[in-house]
Amino acid sequence: MITPNLTILIVDDEASIRNGLCKAIPWGDLNVSVLSTAADGLEAFEFIKNHEPDIVLTDIRMPRCDGLTLIEKVSNLNLSTKFIIISGYDDFKYAQIAIRYGVKSYLLKPIKKEELIIEVKSVCNQIIAEQQRNNTTLKKSSIILMGNHALREKFFSRLLQNEYKQENEILGEIETYNLSIQNKPLQVIVFTYELSDSTNNSAFLKKDGGLFKYAVKNIIEEILGNTTSETFEYENSYIVSIINTQSLQDNNILVGADFCNQCIKTIKDYMNISIYVGIGDVVDSLLSTNQSYRIALESLSYKIYETPQRIFDSSAITYTDIPNISANDMDNSDLIDAIYRGNLDDMLTFITNFFHSVFFNTTPPPNFIRGMCIYLVIDVQKGLSVYMDEGNDLFTEQPYVVINNLPFFSQIKEWIITLFTTYINHIKKTCKYKKDPIIEKAKAYINANIFRKLKADEVATHVNLSENYFTVYFKEKTHENFLNYVLSLKIEHAKNLLKTSNKTISEISFLLGYEDYRSFNRLFKRSTEKTPSEFRHLYSNEN
Repeated sequence: MITPNLTILIVDDEASIRNGLCKAIPWGDLNVSVLSTAADGLEAFEFIKNHEPDIVLTDIRMPRCDGLTLIEKVSNLNLSTKFIIISGYDDFKYAQIAIRYGVKSYLLKPIKKEELIIEVKSVCNQIIAEQQRNNTTLKKSSIILMGNHALREKFFSRLLQNEYKQENEILGEIETYNLSIQNKPLQVIVFTYELSDSTNNSAFLKKDGGLFKYAVKNIIEEILGNTTSETFEYENSYIVSIINTQSLQDNNILVGADFCNQCIKTIKDYMNISIYVGIGDVVDSLLSTNQSYRIALESLSYKIYETPQRIFDSSAITYTDIPNISANDMDNSDLIDAIYRGNLDDMLTFITNFFHSVFFNTTPPPNFIRGMCIYLVIDVQKGLSVYMDEGNDLFTEQPYVVINNLPFFSQIKEWIITLFTTYINHIKKTCKYKKDPIIEKAKAYINANIFRKLKADEVATHVNLSENYFTVYFKEKTHENFLNYVLSLKIEHAKNLLKTSNKTISEISFLLGYEDYRSFNRLFKRSTEKTPSEFRHLYSNEN
């Protein structure tokens, strides 16, 4: 029997899935209250720390912080929260990691309603049994018990994410939570910091980041004074201010970059920590808050280039058309080949050329740079994986997580070079005394396609090498010319067909990829010193 008033948090990066799970499941019948939803692991982690839901229903693959990382972080808090994983990927590696952290429920998308209900009931019964054994009572009941602070945080999150469709809904919540912002022209300003080994206070930030953000928030609020504004902590390392711009002037407070400079100087003087600021455009109403917020974030992303600049507004954004280059246009076979051969110089040359190609101006859009870097690493991992034994644990990094979390371009470039150097060293150690995986893969492909007209460029593409390098490499490793190797296989197949089938010689030549049976005859005789007819006749007489 399920005891009432358990609570659940739903985490998925797709709003349609979050909303669907909220509405499609009869949570009330299960005696479960949906406390909230979150769009990624970072948002979910902050909510879990503050509200400790009994159950978290989470996707695995999400931006910024995936579901497995979220589970790991929550496990370190020693909370009793139980996880149900939903994933579109039937990947045993994911399941193994989840089991390691005590997760027993792993469902594949598309989710069947009945299966999810069964899992929720099972987890609820498990929770109640544990509570009874420990003589504890339920700590959570419903969304009503959420503190006013948590509800305010959720309001700000929904406002920034453009989840409100009616101004009256926004104004009603502003009145409910006694907020000061008004439905007048406003501007969103985002403050953040980056940890650095050269920063004297980096250890403090790592240990007491929450205290630091609280102090920064207080400084900004003190500078804003009696203005109609709200300042709050948001996501992992952001302090956000929503300010009615006219109120700054009415209170004789500096506006725009001047206001931000005052905040930067004061925080530096009091805490000896430098911060970055992104300024959004002024918008007409609260319904447009998301537009100002997006501009602030996009502007702030240009700090990736490590200029002396600390304040970024829309003037920093590159609006020039991105050149006609995409991940699908990139050919990384030479890079994969250089890594496999252990040629560090060639690898570095390729990386240099790669970055030269994507930097179509001095400051291209950071999201474009990050995306191209993520694809580069994923493509290299995919290309090298064919040469690795099953169970190889070389590719433990998740490029989209690492690259999106590195704040500066120099760090991204350094990480990629270090990663590829690690691959070179690993391959040198593990592949020294093994069969050559390139040759093995090429031979397997040739055998699988022996009844077609095979060319060297086709096989070279299959093993991610250039045609010229592949033919040289093949001869070096096998001591046999590529064409001769293919021919010898075809001749052996021809012999077998001449012995065991009633097919005509023309049919056999066509089957082996020769359009002209006379060419086949010449090649067969050159290899066996007999024509196909003579070979068949001789074999028939012997048997």
